[in-house]
Amino acid sequence: MQKLFHSILAFLYPPFCHHCQLPQEISKHLLCEECLQLLQLSQERVGRIATTFEWDGPGSTLLHHLRKKGDEHVAEALASFLLVRWDSLGWPIPDIVTYVPSPWLRSFDRGFTPSLLLAKAMARLFCKPLHSLLQCSYQPPQLNMRNLRQKKHLLHSFSLKKNKNIEGKVVLLIDDFIKTRHTMNQCVEVLMPGFPKEVYGLTVCGTMD
Repeated sequence: MQKLFHSILAFLYPPFCHHCQLPQEISKHLLCEECLQLLQLSQERVGRIATTFEWDGPGSTLLHHLRKKGDEHVAEALASFLLVRWDSLGWPIPDIVTYVPSPWLRSFDRGFTPSLLLAKAMARLFCKPLHSLLQCSYQPPQLNMRNLRQKKHLLHSFSLKKNKNIEGKVVLLIDDFIKTRHTMNQCVEVLMPGFPKEVYGLTVCGTMD
C-alpha cells in the first residue's frame, strides 16, 4: 500500500512539504517522506457513506490546500486516494459520478467548487461520466451551526435537477469533507426519487457523528 501512495504523488513536485512545511531537497512531492509515512486510510464508514482520511494529519492538510487554492493537481492526488479507499471498501464501479454542490454565491466567491474538482478527477479515473445532478440553495457555513438547527435548515438546501436520468444507475456522490452526515444523507435522499440502483457517498476527510 505504501508503494501505491508513493506512485500516486510521484508526479507532483512542490518545493516544500505541504504538511510539515519543511523544504524537500531530494524528493519533490506534495509531502515529504516522513509525512507520507503518516498517511493512513480512515476506517470511518456508516452504511454507504465513508471517509478517506481522518481530520488530523497530512490528508487533511492537502484538503485544506485544495479548499483554499483550488489546485487541480492536488485534487488529482486526493482523487487517487479516494480510489484506493473505494477499492478497500469493495464497492461496485459507479455508472455516474456526481458531487455535493456549494451554493452558487460561495462558488462564485471562491472561483471553484472543491467537491466538483474531486468529482472531475474521480470520473477520469473511473472513465465514467460526470453529471451535475443536484442544486443547492444558500446555507450558512456548516461548522458554525448547531447540530439541530443545521439539520432543520438542510431539509430545504438541495434538490434534484430536472431531466436527470439516473434510474437503475450506481451513483458515486463526492464531497470534500463532512462534519456530520446530514448534508450527505440529504443529498442521497434527494437522489432517490430518480430511482438509482445504489448511491454511495465518499469524502476526503470527516467524521461520522
